[in-house]
Amino acid sequence: MTKQANKLSARTPATVRQSLYVMPLLLLLLFLCCACVCVAQKDGGVQSTGVVRELPRKGQSGVQAYTVSAQEKDDKEWKLIRIKASTKDLEDASRYCTKIGEQIIDFEGDEVVCDEEDILTDEKKKTIINTILPAAIKLHKDRLRVQPHEGKLKVPNFEDGSDCEYFTVPDEHHTEGVENADFVFYVGSGPGTSFGVTCAPEDLSSRPIAGAMNIAVFKYAGLRLSVRSIAHEMAHALGFDYERMKELNMVTTVTNVRDKDRVLVNTAVTKEKAQEHYNCPELQGMELNNEEQEEGEDQEEDEVSSHWSVRLARDELMAPPTGLTAGYYTALTMSTFEGLGYYKANWGMEEPMSWGHKGGCDFINGSCMTNGVTAFPKTFCNDTKFRCTSDRHAIGRCELSKDVESKVFLDQCPTMEPIWKLEGEEEEEEESSPTSLCTDGEEGLFPGSLTGEDSWCLDAESLTVVTNKRSMRNAIRGVCARVKCSSGGGVKVQYKGNDKWHDCPEGKSIDVRSSAFTNGKIKCPKYDEVCTITPDGRSRLSMNVELDSTRRAAALSALVPLAMTFTLMGLL
Repeated sequence: MTKQANKLSARTPATVRQSLYVMPLLLLLLFLCCACVCVAQKDGGVQSTGVVRELPRKGQSGVQAYTVSAQEKDDKEWKLIRIKASTKDLEDASRYCTKIGEQIIDFEGDEVVCDEEDILTDEKKKTIINTILPAAIKLHKDRLRVQPHEGKLKVPNFEDGSDCEYFTVPDEHHTEGVENADFVFYVGSGPGTSFGVTCAPEDLSSRPIAGAMNIAVFKYAGLRLSVRSIAHEMAHALGFDYERMKELNMVTTVTNVRDKDRVLVNTAVTKEKAQEHYNCPELQGMELNNEEQEEGEDQEEDEVSSHWSVRLARDELMAPPTGLTAGYYTALTMSTFEGLGYYKANWGMEEPMSWGHKGGCDFINGSCMTNGVTAFPKTFCNDTKFRCTSDRHAIGRCELSKDVESKVFLDQCPTMEPIWKLEGEEEEEEESSPTSLCTDGEEGLFPGSLTGEDSWCLDAESLTVVTNKRSMRNAIRGVCARVKCSSGGGVKVQYKGNDKWHDCPEGKSIDVRSSAFTNGKIKCPKYDEVCTITPDGRSRLSMNVELDSTRRAAALSALVPLAMTFTLMGLL
């Protein structure tokens, strides 16, 4: 030992000497802890704080449109909503169609005769119960928080004449209650259209606690789209309803927007989120769909629906269900649920949507077409070439339908629509789903496309496809290809005739060479456009958060042995 060390030992108390040795180890431990957590967050892509704790909500109004006192609300913790589904009507064969010509009472109380498209097969029933319902419920559970219901949730008897009276409610739901639940869905699958309705509110808060939902069998179009379609109907039952919004003073009317009066959801948070999405500071809120009445109907004014304007938000979860669209669960819908008062949005879980994104005030107020040309080619269209729909779920073609309903739903703006039937095909009964869906469309009708649950439509450039052993450059600017997403933001693509997975970074393109093509390129998509929604309809945000939480837990667990070692050494 050196003389300097001897002097230090002689003059320094033992506890201080020990701390000099411990301090570097403590700093190392702290560094490792922070590094592990930071790496986990980086790899996960989305911070887990959106789920594990409440985040500050920028721009939240201090005045809410409900009457429960702020003090009472602060007395209880807000937690992610617990949703249960009762499938009694899916398990009773007398409540759904099993064969053609069968007569049953549907969920609106009408006697109907079953067609082929109405038949609920065992396979479809299994898919609904085991896959679609859990995935659709999770979309809401991950994004909405409530003040948890204390004890078992007892469901009151539904009133005669209500929209819910034809759904089966187990007796024990009325008497004993449903354990570990804040909301209960009663689910059926009968003929007619899909719908979701609120059945009963909670006594004190008026928050919906029970709802009913009919799932139309013929609407099935693969997992990805079906899960989002069912989540849409669930949202109505949870309270996304225009009449409810009016009662809570959440809406206002703005005059002369695209030559009409428009009804907007104008809560502080929804207004802010709409301004942010569209990059329009003067926007007063988010527009609800204005449905014109057809000729002959005795109505003085248009009907406002419980949906977003399809012109402004076609690919959003709560856009009108007039076609098959992505159904992104964006901040627009989350903020509206929060505006109801009995939900808080779980910020950090909002999904991005390309439709109208940063389109500016001209996108909101201006014309979508000027002299036959659109200023928003990613949203609207003005040519006849096949290319991808805005949500990349299908190959589409530009259509401006002449029937009244479609024209008014789109403010007469032409959009790329999935193709139900190609010109020259025999006129048969309408297909139950488009033939051009990338999930389960007909590959033979669209040369160069590779379909499947993990396929998306990707833009193409100068693409020459091989048809009947001949190379031919078609007027196709989009093809279906398989897509693989990494949690770190990477995209890989597999195209027809080539089994290899190709790295496809945003802004780049792939030179295609395979038995299906002779030349041309496939353009690499934005990560958000093909990776936000998983092949089974779930949200990749949820997957990343769960992965992030697992990694953080593993990282912190790995530090325990190190801390124990320090303790045994007498250094802690």
